[in-house]
Amino acid sequence: MGSRRLTAILAVLVGVVVAVAAVPGFVKLDEPTSDGLFYEVQKLEVEGHSEREATRMVFDAPIARQVAATEDEPSHVRRVLDPAWVEYSKRFYRRRWLVPALAAAAEPVVGDQPGLGLRVASLLGYVLLAPVLFLLLRRRFSPSLSAGLAIVCTLAPPVYKWSLGMRVDSWGLQLEALGLLAAVLVKDLGRRWLVMWVLTIAARSVTRDAAAILLPAVLWLLFVERRDRAARRTNLALLGSGIVAALPAFLVGGSPVRDNLAYVITGYKIPEDSSWAFVATHYFDQLWRTISTDLTYPVDFPAPVVVLLYAGIVLAIAALVALVTRPSCGDTYFSLMKAAIPGCVLLLLLANNPQAYRLELVFVPIAAVGLAVLADRVLSIEVDLGRDRYPRVTA
Repeated sequence: MGSRRLTAILAVLVGVVVAVAAVPGFVKLDEPTSDGLFYEVQKLEVEGHSEREATRMVFDAPIARQVAATEDEPSHVRRVLDPAWVEYSKRFYRRRWLVPALAAAAEPVVGDQPGLGLRVASLLGYVLLAPVLFLLLRRRFSPSLSAGLAIVCTLAPPVYKWSLGMRVDSWGLQLEALGLLAAVLVKDLGRRWLVMWVLTIAARSVTRDAAAILLPAVLWLLFVERRDRAARRTNLALLGSGIVAALPAFLVGGSPVRDNLAYVITGYKIPEDSSWAFVATHYFDQLWRTISTDLTYPVDFPAPVVVLLYAGIVLAIAALVALVTRPSCGDTYFSLMKAAIPGCVLLLLLANNPQAYRLELVFVPIAAVGLAVLADRVLSIEVDLGRDRYPRVTA
């Protein structure tokens, strides 16, 4: 069997395994969220409704009251059913059009039940994540290792939890991995793969923006390979086309980082003051709250889950350390993966928001590569020990 055919078969099998595992979560994780309500509004806009009409249709419907019962009543703060809060908050979602558009496309097939189209679109993004991770890993690692790690990383509890429901996280993560794969293909196989890179960046910019991850990583390659004329031209093509692809999303609109930070600091309420002075005064208190909440999050679960979550954190950190300490040896694959780490950290600092490891999902493709590096090291040690234990007999 040819290498390409084997790779294609394994990619499909990896997707099938994840699809089967996703069915229970798709059924169970169906509770709507305030994020999902805004995406539902945008789905209706894609279908031809005006923004005002779509907002009224969603936030005056039973689905909004269901969200308010779970998100507002425990804190006794009226948000979801407050028109002023809805009007202010919608700005934080206005660039994210890909998943609502996919939901609108799915609706004629799955039905017009509120939220169902979004859930199906999220499920599709999740099922596609595993094959993309597999193909990303397969560029440098064995078929079996790549397939195994792609499944393990995709089924990791935070990835599973946040990829299903009325959310955009599965597509954001899948397109981040696809963007890394596209950059690697451009470097490995030539600039004919730039089309894939441009389309992925454009799609990612209207899902959950990853320009802060992918473009600085390419910029680092431009510095590392500055003396190689051919590599420099390829890296300039990647960087320039990536900037052009990401630009339209910024022209669509959205919310400044300052407003987003003020919104988070005030607990998702309309801030009375959203100035940089207010943000600077409260930023580090919020950062400590984010770090401490993330560190203690697992303790609220039963003992086996606590162990699993903390073991996952330790393993992810070990994977990143293994990747960073692995010499690139002129291989731009590993240089690119390392260079993506600062962008992931920057996005977390800009968000500054504890969300049960939801935002930390940006590390998943990089950690998957780190786990492959770690596994390679362990397997290499085992092979070496085997050779020492059973030395070759020579005549």
